[in-house]
This record gives sequence, C-alpha cells and structure tokens, in this order.
Amino acid sequence: MTWINLQEAKTHLSRYLDRVEAGETIVLCRHNRPIAEVRPIRAARPPRKFGIDEGKLEVPPEFFDPLPDDVLRSFAGEAPLHNGYDQPGPASDPGVPSASSN
Repeated sequence: MTWINLQEAKTHLSRYLDRVEAGETIVLCRHNRPIAEVRPIRAARPPRKFGIDEGKLEVPPEFFDPLPDDVLRSFAGEAPLHNGYDQPGPASDPGVPSASSN
C-alpha cells in the first residue's frame, strides 16, 4: 500500500492508476493525513445458475400445514415465548439458557 499526497497524485495520476490496475492500493493524503483509498475493482462474479441444487433438498408435505394456534399467537405477541420459562429474561439472567450452553 502506497501513501501519496494529492499534489503527487495529480502530477502522476496515470502512473499511479497503472499501479492500481496491477493490484496495488493507493492511499491519498492531504497534508499527510489519509483521506481516500484507490484500489482495484474486483472482477465481477459470473451469474449463478438457477436450479443448481435441484433434487438435493426435499420439503416434506407437513411443511405447508398451517401453524398451531399457540405459535401464531407467539408471532403476534399474544403468548409467552416457548423457551421453558413463563417470561423472557435478560441475557444475564442465570435462569435463561444461553446459546453457548448447548
């Protein structure tokens, strides 16, 4: 990574752009303070092919069944959370299991 002041960049812009095209990152400075970075643009990815995972996943018919009423009430905020406790506790509550305790 090369740091250059704006005057230097204006004077030799083509030279520095050649270096950027070669993969180098240039940091532009004003009074020796960095203000911008000029870096190469990554090559565009080829578009993804549709259907590449066809047949690799099976969705069971039950997936499309209506959700139970208690789950729907939970989404609407009308029922307690299904975490084994009556009320949700703060993350620091020792009675509430954390993700790391599994």
